[in-house]
Order: sequence, then structure tokens, then C-alpha cells
Amino acid sequence: MRKNSITRATAVLFGSALLLGAAACSDEEAQENIDQATDAVSTAAEDAQSAIEDATGDMGGDGGNGGDVDTEDVGEGDLPPEVTDAAAGAEAEGAPLGEFQSAERAGDNVVAEYADGWVVSGPESGTHVLRGMIGETWMEDGGLGNDVGLPTGPEAETEGGWEQPFTNGVLKWVEGENGEFEAVYE
Repeated sequence: MRKNSITRATAVLFGSALLLGAAACSDEEAQENIDQATDAVSTAAEDAQSAIEDATGDMGGDGGNGGDVDTEDVGEGDLPPEVTDAAAGAEAEGAPLGEFQSAERAGDNVVAEYADGWVVSGPESGTHVLRGMIGETWMEDGGLGNDVGLPTGPEAETEGGWEQPFTNGVLKWVEGENGEFEAVYE
């Protein structure tokens, strides 16, 4: 009888060890499956966001980003006279734009970048200076391809910030709800 007791005890021990090992393996497999599922969901979410951005032209929260437009580089000597006149006018008003950096053309529209701002010109919008965060935002959000269009007037100081009119709306640089300044397209 004693031999059977040892065999049964040994069997119980081995059986318990097997169950514990299987449970541990199941926990590891379950965690691995959870990790794989989490990765799959994250990848799917990133792919969906990319598809949305591609479909909407990455308009961001305020709808400012436009699509890409085909542009060609323009040398300083090839700029339309109204662009160089606007740059000279800014200097004459005591707010020089600084040295010419680069320029590009999309159809009849031109943007010339200077060290301290931009001059944007189009047959329907006229020729206007862009500066500061409004200019930076407009350029970062597509420049000549920005959905808000081209500037139609000068930047103006408003209560709580600045704004500038464009062919398809207004671009503002104003204090947001969190107390920090932000770009707002209207």
C-alpha cells in the first residue's frame, strides 16, 4: 500500500505542477495575445488617421491646411515689380523685411520669402506682406496651396491678438482658452 501512496502523491504533485505550468503558459499566451491585439488596434488607428488626413488634406483642427500645389522657384530678379515694391514699401515704413531668401510661383500667384516676412501676390488678391505667426502659420499650412487662400489685406491688431483677411476667410493669431496664443481660421 505504501508504494501506491507514493505513486499517488507523486502523480498529484506532477499533475499540480503541470496545471500550474499550463496556467502560467496560458497567462503568458494571453498577455502576448493582448499585446498583439493592442498593436493591431494601434496600427489600424494610425492607418485610419493617415487615410483621414489624406482625404481631407490634413486640415487640422481649424481647417487651414491645403493641398500641395505645383510651384516653381523664382529668382529675385524675376519677381514681379509689385512684390519688390511691397518689400521696399515695408522698409520705407520702418518695418523692413530683411534680405531676400527665396520665392516660388504657382500659376500667377507668387510668394517671396525674406528674412523677416513674406510678400504674397496674386492677380485676384493683390500684393500683401505677411509677418510673424500669421505668416508662419500660413506658410506651414500650405502657403500658396493653403485653403484660406491668399492675403487680401494687411495684418491688423485686434482685441486679444492679430488677424489678416484672405481670399477664403480670415487667419487669426489669438489667445486661446488655455491662455496660449494659437492660430484660428475663420
